[in-house]
Amino acid sequence: MSLSANKSDPDETTLSAATLLDRLQRLQADFENYRKRVEKEKARMEDKARSELLQELLPAFDALEQATATPPPDATDVQAYHEGIRAVERQFHAVFDQAGVERMRSLGQRFDPRIHEAVGLEPPTAEYPDGVICRVLQEGYIHRGELMRSARVIVAGNDGPSRLDVRV
Repeated sequence: MSLSANKSDPDETTLSAATLLDRLQRLQADFENYRKRVEKEKARMEDKARSELLQELLPAFDALEQATATPPPDATDVQAYHEGIRAVERQFHAVFDQAGVERMRSLGQRFDPRIHEAVGLEPPTAEYPDGVICRVLQEGYIHRGELMRSARVIVAGNDGPSRLDVRV
């Protein structure tokens, strides 16, 4: 076996390197095009999901608009008016349930800064001891285990949030 048989031709090596470089560049370009295509598809799917949710909310929104467009009820129609508004609320809840949105239960629970926003304090009572939520000003919501919006709450306590027994 001679040494010249083991050595490759420099032109062949250069050609092979050029071919490999060309393949690598094409692969990089293909991957970049794929990445852009996936990003566009993801954005399109997100837009479609939003659109579908909004379409499901439209009947409830229409009913709410109708309820607010009617003149204020007189004393005899207050109950019917109230029932109409409650029906709209049920429509919203049905859409939220179908979308996997859950209302947090906060009243009577211990304050947790990860999911609650304390906006005030009230003196503790037997029903609501120190560090327990005694009023909910705005409900919090969870979507498939992820916090969508913190609940805005009033907490029973005397000395401010520093006194709350918060377990993080």
